[in-house]
Amino acid sequence: MTRTPRRSTRYKKVRTALLATLGLLLLLSVLGFYKFYLLADRIYQPAPQAETSQTPTPHKQSELLIPPDELRERISMQNWYTTSTPDHSISKRTLQELGQAQASAPAKAAEPTPAPESANPFAKWLSGHLPSTDTKKGQTFLLLGVDSRKGESARSDTIVLATLPAGSQEVYLMSIPRDTRANVPGHGWTKINHAMSWGGLPLMKKTVEQLLNVPIDHTVTVDFEGFRQIVDRMGGLDVTVEKTMRYYDPTDGTNISLRAGDTLKSGQQALDYARFRADALADTGRMQRQQVVIRAMIQKGSEPSNWPKLVKTLDILGDHVKTDVPPRDWMSLVMRYSGTRADTVKTLSLTGENRISKQDNLWYFYVEEAQLHKMSRQLQQLRRGNS
Repeated sequence: MTRTPRRSTRYKKVRTALLATLGLLLLLSVLGFYKFYLLADRIYQPAPQAETSQTPTPHKQSELLIPPDELRERISMQNWYTTSTPDHSISKRTLQELGQAQASAPAKAAEPTPAPESANPFAKWLSGHLPSTDTKKGQTFLLLGVDSRKGESARSDTIVLATLPAGSQEVYLMSIPRDTRANVPGHGWTKINHAMSWGGLPLMKKTVEQLLNVPIDHTVTVDFEGFRQIVDRMGGLDVTVEKTMRYYDPTDGTNISLRAGDTLKSGQQALDYARFRADALADTGRMQRQQVVIRAMIQKGSEPSNWPKLVKTLDILGDHVKTDVPPRDWMSLVMRYSGTRADTVKTLSLTGENRISKQDNLWYFYVEEAQLHKMSRQLQQLRRGNS
């Protein structure tokens, strides 16, 4: 008879301790959830309105309006052209004329993007209590790795299309080589990454949509410095370098040196691995490595054991990542794809051929019209949930 009160007291203490622990965990979860929501609000940048009218530029004139990165690439590749393809070489005089024309071309002032409205207090109660994103509707994201240099417009060095099929936790990644020959609205046929230099994100998005005949719902841009720091904070990536990779370009200081068997322990190594294309596979191998890196980042970020590491990246994301995905939708996506396995991240290949154009002596990645139609149908089917 005397043991019952003791058992009851002991039970109450255990129950109180459990409730306190659960309460603390819930509080920490809410605080972490709120902090992530504030980050999503910080990187949110509403999509700027694309220009309603653009005056087409004659082909011969458009060749003179060469982005700074293309002019630098022509100069750095001069020796390669003259030794490998003498029939399509570019004279130094031509390069000088192109540079002078570029310098004299009138610069267009960029219109400022309006700042997003603040989501406080408590991010306006998490913008209507979440979730918002409709999992029954497929979505397509344009992911851009941007190389920003002082005094120059941003350059899209990495272009990846991510498709989220309707009613599924799968993700399909497709890389688009930056040298892909595409019809840039208002500028004619040229390298697809020129769209970013000429018209920023709106023109880049429009060009990709037109190339593949697929609507793009959202865009995400990250600069190289942010990518390096994010991978560093994550503790590297579980990717093994399959072969020795060495490349040096004195024009921009690029120096890639990776040994076969190395793991990507730093952000710089991961960036070098994703950018390398100085081998027989060229852009094809580069696309494959980009997808490997993105898959490794998704897998590592979705594992609960790595979430404490992700918290350390929040300040970096705010400074180096921009997206038109509203905070409310970001949180829905995080909840939808938490715990994503590696086998749910799949890749698609855009096949083509690298060759020099006889029209302008530029190195292009050519994709046949039939291949573009085939890929367009596949992407549209994925959006509908028909894999």
